[in-house]
Amino acid sequence: MIKIAKAKLAVLVAAVFLIGGAAGLLLEGTALGAAIFGGGERPGAAGIDVARLEKLENYLSENYYKPITEGAIRTGLLRGLFMSANDPYTMYYTPEELKDAMEKTHGELSGVGLTLMPNEDGVIEVVEVVKGSPADEAGVLKGDLLLTVDGKGYSGEELAKAVEAARGEAGTKVTLGVSRGGDTREFTITRSVFATPTVEKSMVKNDRGESVGVIKISSFTDNTAEDFKSALSYMKNKKAKAIVIDVRNNPGGLMESALSIDGMLLGKGVVCYAEDGAGKRTEYSADGEKLNDLPYAVLIDMSSVSAAEIFALGIQANGGGKLVGQTTYGKGLIQRLERFDEGDGARITIMQYVTPSGKPVNGVGISPDIEIENTGDEDRQLAEAIRVASGG
Repeated sequence: MIKIAKAKLAVLVAAVFLIGGAAGLLLEGTALGAAIFGGGERPGAAGIDVARLEKLENYLSENYYKPITEGAIRTGLLRGLFMSANDPYTMYYTPEELKDAMEKTHGELSGVGLTLMPNEDGVIEVVEVVKGSPADEAGVLKGDLLLTVDGKGYSGEELAKAVEAARGEAGTKVTLGVSRGGDTREFTITRSVFATPTVEKSMVKNDRGESVGVIKISSFTDNTAEDFKSALSYMKNKKAKAIVIDVRNNPGGLMESALSIDGMLLGKGVVCYAEDGAGKRTEYSADGEKLNDLPYAVLIDMSSVSAAEIFALGIQANGGGKLVGQTTYGKGLIQRLERFDEGDGARITIMQYVTPSGKPVNGVGISPDIEIENTGDEDRQLAEAIRVASGG
């Protein structure tokens, strides 16, 4: 797996689609019936002028400067069908895209384990190396500049092509050429399936010299709740006086994972409601064994999205730790990921989240109890969260 890192918020949120970060994402293996296009379609269904569609298809094929395959046309029609919902979170997936989306949602990926983005000089830079991944074990470092993949050079403008070239099936090899400190070197890496860690833990000191645990949650996958539980146990063993839970720059993921962690912190409590188009509501609650008795604060920012927002809402709505940082992005929609008989699939928005008091999350976000922005290289938000959690 190689991910494309995005610097700007709008683009970062678009990347949520690539890593399966949709609050309340439901994975469905049930087939949905016949193919949308293929044998048995009804001419003129849904008011579509089939003759005009064929005319436009011929016009495109005859006038576009490069050949367009029938497969590309079919996929384009399917994508357009789902785009008609005018919802950026509702989309069609080819079989390959569906497989990728489901793997990423479950936190298990096949590839080398790098996050890449173009730098200011137009060169592809390694901005993250997944711990325990093939790239990490081979010695690739954050800050390395990716020059070639299997001997072919790629510029920053060709990032997507470089990502595609570096990805591949587990067990196959790929050679990455990188520049580090002006020296060029090559790494031959065997791609493999590996779990993507979503929880990181560390210990810091507050102004009184007391130990404070920091738990960073990068997304919510199948493994996140269990890893968070282990992190809590680690903090207790380290005699932490308080905890900071950081969900900044978190694109979301599985709703049940967020609710499980709310339960570890709160025990029981209504987190939110899911509301369908008819106004019917379904309650979502934290309902678990409370495992944490330490004071804590939660870090949020405008890149905290979907499940990360619902997690923060649960804390705030039930009088848990204080939220510190900035108002979250405001993606409060539920998607269902489904596979069709033909192997392709779709992600479709089916409901929206509202707070226990009935206010929508989508387009609004979750406001912090203590608002603070970072300036320069100083992480003022973390410093404030440490102070608040410590009772300062």
